[in-house]
Amino acid sequence: MYSQPSPQPVSSKQADWLQLLTEINPAPVVFSRISDGMILYVTDRATQLFGWAVGEIFDFHHINLYPDPADRVLFLEQLSRNGTVQDCTVQIFCRDGTSFWGVISIEQRLFQGEPIAVTLIRDVTETMMLERQIQERTAQLQQILSFEATLKRITDKVRDSLDENQIIQTAVRELAV
Repeated sequence: MYSQPSPQPVSSKQADWLQLLTEINPAPVVFSRISDGMILYVTDRATQLFGWAVGEIFDFHHINLYPDPADRVLFLEQLSRNGTVQDCTVQIFCRDGTSFWGVISIEQRLFQGEPIAVTLIRDVTETMMLERQIQERTAQLQQILSFEATLKRITDKVRDSLDENQIIQTAVRELAV
């Protein structure tokens, strides 16, 4: 049976490094208490991404970030089992009610004797929109290729015929396939 890794306490020296890293890190980071989901700290990049004013974020619960609260439950279960959640794609709410798609990674740590979740977020909305466009265009191209193959079969079968009825019957038969 797999045993959960225990969260590691953060020393004051590590806290200094952590603060420096969060200030220069280009990824939005959210620190929240695991017990109740209360947000304890966010980086400037996170406030920009979510559209929050710095002071208002501390009255916000982590669970309110997810349109589907079941996502948070799944993340907490995985965090409890493994001490980490890696590269999960999830829809996330912004302050103004809009949402975006994010890839999140969460690490469990002890902060002032209490388990917290350190969540890194990467906005992948544009990437997902581009992937969807690629899928749609690929489907269109596949349909065009299918039509082209059907037209070629019809052309091959009626190439030497001048019989209008045979041409129509062949075309109807091939298009019905």
